[in-house]
Amino acid sequence: MIYRAQRLMHAYNGSAALEVGELIVPKGSRFAVVGPNGSGKTTLMEILVGLLKPTTGDVWFLDRPMRLPLSKELRKRVSYVAQQPFPLPGTVLSNVMLALGPGRAHDDAKKMALGWLERLGVERLARRQERTLSVGQLRLAALARAAARQAPLLVLDEPFAFVDETFEGALHEVLDEHHQAGGTIVMTSPRPKSVEGWATDILELG
Repeated sequence: MIYRAQRLMHAYNGSAALEVGELIVPKGSRFAVVGPNGSGKTTLMEILVGLLKPTTGDVWFLDRPMRLPLSKELRKRVSYVAQQPFPLPGTVLSNVMLALGPGRAHDDAKKMALGWLERLGVERLARRQERTLSVGQLRLAALARAAARQAPLLVLDEPFAFVDETFEGALHEVLDEHHQAGGTIVMTSPRPKSVEGWATDILELG
């Protein structure tokens, strides 16, 4: 089991932003959280990756009670792409190279990083500073970093928002390959129809 949560609730200024009675994310699943804007999807993602402590409720991650901050060991197990990724200092290529981790020769890391950018169809962004990217370009750069880390768990908050149809197919291929290799994907979408036929498990909010 990747995640298990019970009686989960989070409130902002005394107003409940998220309420989930039970959540179970099996290992190797393609788990979709769907609901309209304001239903708590982003709040739930931030709880699952250890960025936010729920107001009430219990969360288990990899069969362990979740304690914040997450240990280094657990952080290595998950790659998270926020709905609005924050631009990192440096170029898109250098940041994907960093995501690959230490222990590789520079030329090998560069080749691998370019490979991930090519797979998502954004190799032309390699030399661009992340702070100069559009919202959609920045999301694809963040997705390339997340994929390059090859963590067993991908948590993606509305990964197809602001992404041109041209790149959707490439992104689906990367996600399908991750799943076929035994990885788990948790993603959000405002539209239930967008995950039909893709998700093995669906949680509806709102």
